Amino acid sequence: SESRSCRRETCASRTTLLVQDHFALVNHQLAQLRSALRLALLLNRTLVLPRFVCGLETVTNFAHRGIRCLGSNGCRMALPYYCPADHVLRMRP
Repeated sequence: SESRSCRRETCASRTTLLVQDHFALVNHQLAQLRSALRLALLLNRTLVLPRFVCGLETVTNFAHRGIRCLGSNGCRMALPYYCPADHVLRMRP
């Protein structure tokens, strides 16, 4: 939940910026991953997945109140943070 000290318009614009920044960050990393995968395939090498950085937390198994951690007062996690690959990629066993 958003901080109680911000007005609704301010909170909404802050949330929009956080979401946009998160997607820009993740999309940049996915482009880098595609390039690395292409290079690994061309060189017949194994690619080790890098650590990903996320600007939003939308999974509920972390220590915070609510569904999203948007840097609000209820969030105990600093953003951005290193996130597991399955937060960014569709992982299959």
